[in-house]
Amino acid sequence: MSTEDPKLEQSLSAPDRHLKLTLGILILLYFALRLPWLFMVPMVGAPDEFSHFWVLKFMAEYLRLPEAAEVAAGGPSAVYGSLPQIGYLPHVFTARLLPLMPLPGLSGCDLSVTARFGSLLVGLPLLLCSIYMGRKLFPDRLSQQALPLMVVFHPQLILVHTYINNDSTAISLAAVVLVLLTRMLFLGPSLPLTFITGLTCGFLALTKYSAYAVFPATLLGLLLAFHKAKTPPLKILLHLFVCAASALAVSLWWFLRTLKLYPGDLLGTKTMFRTWAVTYHRDLNFYMTPWQVMKEHRWWRSILFSFWGLFGYMDIYLWRWVYWTYFGYMLLALSTSLRAAFLCLKNWKNLQPSGQEQARAYTWAVLGATLVGNIMAMVYASTVNLGGGQGRYLFPSEIPIMSILVAGLHLTGNWRKPLLLSLVLFNALVSIGCFIYLFPRYGFHFIRTY
Repeated sequence: MSTEDPKLEQSLSAPDRHLKLTLGILILLYFALRLPWLFMVPMVGAPDEFSHFWVLKFMAEYLRLPEAAEVAAGGPSAVYGSLPQIGYLPHVFTARLLPLMPLPGLSGCDLSVTARFGSLLVGLPLLLCSIYMGRKLFPDRLSQQALPLMVVFHPQLILVHTYINNDSTAISLAAVVLVLLTRMLFLGPSLPLTFITGLTCGFLALTKYSAYAVFPATLLGLLLAFHKAKTPPLKILLHLFVCAASALAVSLWWFLRTLKLYPGDLLGTKTMFRTWAVTYHRDLNFYMTPWQVMKEHRWWRSILFSFWGLFGYMDIYLWRWVYWTYFGYMLLALSTSLRAAFLCLKNWKNLQPSGQEQARAYTWAVLGATLVGNIMAMVYASTVNLGGGQGRYLFPSEIPIMSILVAGLHLTGNWRKPLLLSLVLFNALVSIGCFIYLFPRYGFHFIRTY
């Protein structure tokens, strides 16, 4: 005779059922919101897709990376040919596989459409990571669900997930690294987790340089995990060696190959910049100081607008009040989050936090370091004209940004629920409104050639 209590078993299984239902709804929303965009936005309406498409097309047709002579022969369209190409592997996969499958509406689509499904599919891990992070960072169900809902409905992110680019791969890999660090902070460091973190960082290194902001945060996360677990020094060195060795085992070959193809250009950025500057008649010796960049209000405004929703080639704006509404939520959330962080640091010795509370505080430190590093990297890129104030360059910090937004509103006391609900609803309405706004301009494009 069983001694188990049916009511107890039912209560224990309820959270699992709720998680499965939430997961199913969020995945359904993810695809429902993005699929129409995939078929709607033409290549001329997706930032730099022509350049991304050249690399993807070469890799899909030849199943190898382009050589220096082939990049040079490609002209301006091949401007990204000297940069890391591994971020296009999901697009190569869908471009090669989907034409072989009897899927309605896709059998007649060319490479420019089938490859877009790579961005769509590789963006899904970001959503799953946001669900995990929401449950780790927040105690209440509303805040837990607000984080993935903000990711699902993020208007500019919807666009990034629906055209050919390497951003989508880098964004998801950055999120996976943050999840792995969070698991180590909560569960303690382990060599398998450290090894997987190193592998993920290695692949991330071969996607997009804007995601490198995660690397300093990775080191911080590992050190905090060792501190929390009181790991012995020799074991710390072993963990760091395993992480670095696994990352280099994945990525070092590419940089050595690039250095051989483009002498003196380890990252391939000099070749890229030279092609771009010559094509568009820009200064080959451009330089600004970091202070010149940071004091330029148009730079910050461009980041704000293009982070939330600036379409076409950054020439299709939303109503200005939409951006400033987002900005108002961000200011409120940032001010309350910084105040809470300051009070936490000030009273840390007297708080005597539990293991879970300490892990959560350390996780916030890692998320904050990711965002700060991301902004600093953008400032540097702007000083040498390798990248301007592009909001999508902040997308490797998608989870940190959205987490800070939710946390800041969560800390407003009695205003927590109405503010969180209004932000999620506003973000959802803006994403739906963007589609309604752009559809008459573009229509659907099932078969296209360029």
